[in-house]
Amino acid sequence: MADVYRAMASGLLAEPHAIDRVADVSGGVLYAAAPLARQIRPEGLSLIQEGLRGVVRLPDGTAHSLDSGDFPIQVMGKTGTTSDFRDALFVGCTYGPQGITVAVRIGFDDNRALGSKETGARTALPIFREIMLRIYKDKLVGPAPRFPREIEEGIDHYLALQANRDASPIPAAVAALAPAPVAPAVTVSIALLGHSY
Repeated sequence: MADVYRAMASGLLAEPHAIDRVADVSGGVLYAAAPLARQIRPEGLSLIQEGLRGVVRLPDGTAHSLDSGDFPIQVMGKTGTTSDFRDALFVGCTYGPQGITVAVRIGFDDNRALGSKETGARTALPIFREIMLRIYKDKLVGPAPRFPREIEEGIDHYLALQANRDASPIPAAVAALAPAPVAPAVTVSIALLGHSY
């Protein structure tokens, strides 16, 4: 699952591998994984990215707690909770080929329920948050990439429409043009482009 979200965040479909390279004591490369990546056709990709970013940015988004001053990393993601609260999930990504993806799944091996109210936003998202803060604080990867201006402006536009609609009625024809709200939809997987851990 992390690899699919990594592809959506980066625009590249890459073959995952666990070993990037093997070197001898003098630095000679004995093995190097082939960088196999294909560009994803861009039609619709930015809309998917904007929708997943909206889950974080929109005040009623299930991952809105990640849009705060104490979490300075721009991410997109998706919460998930299975029937009868058996599994709680959150998959989140930073943007582009230099970004990373972390998938967190909480659930029992015997498929029993976690308990009522144990949703992806409540149980898996806080683990994602701590992992991401640690990865970037400890500089395990480069700086966190920012989302393109067009994606952020699309969400800003939607928020402005929502604020105007709440402040004063707008004609139904205009309201129909507004984007629909983003619907929200312990295993940890981390994906970097071409790598899975």
